[in-house]
Amino acid sequence: MRRKRTEAFTLIELLVVIAIIGILASILIPTLASAKMKANATKSLSDKGELGKAWKMAVDDNGDKLISNRPTDQSTWCKHDIFGAPPIDSRIDRKAFLSGSLSAYVSGRHEVFLNPGEYLTVDNGSGGSVEPVRSVALNWLLNGTSPDAIQRFQKIRWPVQTVTFIDVNIEASDSPGFAFGDIVTSTPGDQNGGRCTMSFADGHGEMIKWTPGSQIINFSGQGQPELSGAPGQNADGGQKQQTAGAEGSRNSG
Repeated sequence: MRRKRTEAFTLIELLVVIAIIGILASILIPTLASAKMKANATKSLSDKGELGKAWKMAVDDNGDKLISNRPTDQSTWCKHDIFGAPPIDSRIDRKAFLSGSLSAYVSGRHEVFLNPGEYLTVDNGSGGSVEPVRSVALNWLLNGTSPDAIQRFQKIRWPVQTVTFIDVNIEASDSPGFAFGDIVTSTPGDQNGGRCTMSFADGHGEMIKWTPGSQIINFSGQGQPELSGAPGQNADGGQKQQTAGAEGSRNSG
């Protein structure tokens, strides 16, 4: 009686299949990671547009007066006092901004205050570390702690080019007020493949992608950003020096 022969892969064939799978994985995994970062950046851009519109509605309801951006004020949009008694760290305590003047205008959605990217942990004040819950800051010239701060919307000369909320490097810049100047300068964010999203005083949002090795944004006037791309007019009518690489995304919806 003749035995029936069983077909099977040889060792070489198995090794070839494994090699092909490895090659495909090496191609697909970076592509999927890049797609995830772009999707996160797009979500962050949408969130900045929502924050920008919420800020503008709050200003309109407040008779043109800008909402407080001083972190120790009772009526501020975000309380923050890490040296207070008790200390308040808005990077790890959602109540710091969900009890603020802007919360009702975003329906208490805490996720719009955090860029959906990858983060290092931050100190929880007790020797441990936790993931942050806030990664945005509001331009300190807008009723904030800047010595040149303004208190009314009508004082903003170019709302379409005046930054309100912006991503920050939360490990390096803990304050909810985005500061810039010769003495104090906050560090803008670079999550999701070197991207940074921000909103403007007219309510729209924009996204830029940093030039490798550069994470600098200069400001003039009431926080008008000098972003990269073609040179544009500053608040005083002059040319502005561009410092960061632009990706050119915009959300005005």
